[in-house]
Amino acid sequence: MITRVLLAGLAFLAWAFATMGEQQEVLDAASADPPRWGWEPCGYDDDPVNIDSIQISPDPPIAGQNLTVTVIGEVFNTVEDGAYADLVVKAGPIRILHREVDLCYEARAAQVNISCPVQPGQHQVRHTASLPSAIPRAKFDIDINAYTVDDDDLTCVKLWIDFRRKTGFPVTVSSFEVSPSPPEPGKNVTITAVLHVHDTVEEGAYTDIVVTLDHKIEVSRKRYDLCETARQHDVGITCPVEPGTYTVTRTLKVPQELPQAKVTANIAGHSVDQDDLFCLNLDADLTKRDTLLHKALRNTNQSIHIYIRHALDIFNRLLHQAFQQLRLISQMLLQIRNSEQRGPYTRRLDIPPRIDGSSP
Repeated sequence: MITRVLLAGLAFLAWAFATMGEQQEVLDAASADPPRWGWEPCGYDDDPVNIDSIQISPDPPIAGQNLTVTVIGEVFNTVEDGAYADLVVKAGPIRILHREVDLCYEARAAQVNISCPVQPGQHQVRHTASLPSAIPRAKFDIDINAYTVDDDDLTCVKLWIDFRRKTGFPVTVSSFEVSPSPPEPGKNVTITAVLHVHDTVEEGAYTDIVVTLDHKIEVSRKRYDLCETARQHDVGITCPVEPGTYTVTRTLKVPQELPQAKVTANIAGHSVDQDDLFCLNLDADLTKRDTLLHKALRNTNQSIHIYIRHALDIFNRLLHQAFQQLRLISQMLLQIRNSEQRGPYTRRLDIPPRIDGSSP
């Protein structure tokens, strides 16, 4: 009996997803939690059917893929034809489905390995249902209250499935690399990004790029067609972009003149319906970058330093020679004075040449 209850819930949940894809319901799309699910019994201890476990694969469920459900439960009293369930599906606070279903009929339609009347004992049932690819980003609550043909309580189960994404965006960026880093003015730079697409990106998606200096001066604001830009630059993906992981690479030329400032680029992607696709902030600190002028000044300073050091070496050598000349002149004067005191005396002195090379 547990299988029919759960299969009825799955069947009508899938129908509800497909129906909501065509309606204009306003659903809660904001969340910081990844997709998840859970269940809990809500009946009485003496109910004829007791649910022991419910497992799903993949866990958590993924839109557009098959969902396999395995249920284990125990039946204490025979469940006869005519048993039914009251099924309620909510998206947030909004009730999107309320239906009474024939449990035995749903079990036959699903072709599971159980049929009415269901005899007492342990039962395990596995069933696969296909989930639509367009599932609203919301938390769904499923309440199943089952009753016997005599309107007595049979069992009660509450399930919830959360299809809201971790970041709230259909596209997330897990890696963004720039080579060479930092970029050099006037040269090419290669940008590589790893994208995770959770929902199909259709034609007409666009991105707004706003560039500011020092977080306060807006210098550029442009809008680009994402699909057209991808086609023009052959980045490796084309619209419509199906769910999956993609590596996008593009090479750009860096302008010759870059501002000496902190540059911030805000990149916001939007779908054709103007819903948020992704949001990315890029920061680059160009205040510590060497410009051509800085390099020229540094080279000039180095040259001046070399010239000054060379001039000081020459001056030291000339000064040394001048001191030698003064010392010899002092010796000569001292000899002349001594000779005048002692009488006539002649001695040849070797006087070195002058600094300019002429004779003294």
